[in-house]
Amino acid sequence: MRRFDLVVWDWDGTIIDSVGAVSDAMIGAAADLGLPVPTEAQARWVIGMGLLEAVHYAVPAIRREQMPAFIERYRVHYLKRERPRAARTRGRPNPTRGCCAIWEKPCRSIRAAW
Repeated sequence: MRRFDLVVWDWDGTIIDSVGAVSDAMIGAAADLGLPVPTEAQARWVIGMGLLEAVHYAVPAIRREQMPAFIERYRVHYLKRERPRAARTRGRPNPTRGCCAIWEKPCRSIRAAW
């Protein structure tokens, strides 16, 4: 059996629905903090932006001092949405833990840019 040093695949939209997770988290965080809630279209438009840029686009009324609380609430909503999917991987490699969990050995982080 041939072993590979690295396997790369695009799991977005198959194992992880990042568009739905990001938009739901953006909407949920804004609602939690009593900020104007972006529409789903506005929340989806931020895909590919960095988090700070995305928040400023989707929730332009946010003030600088609200950003840490927003990011905390965003993470809560994002993880709440993805956790049930991760729980269904019992007995198989956990895709939410990345390539290191699959081979159970250290690997370097890989960053991709399109």
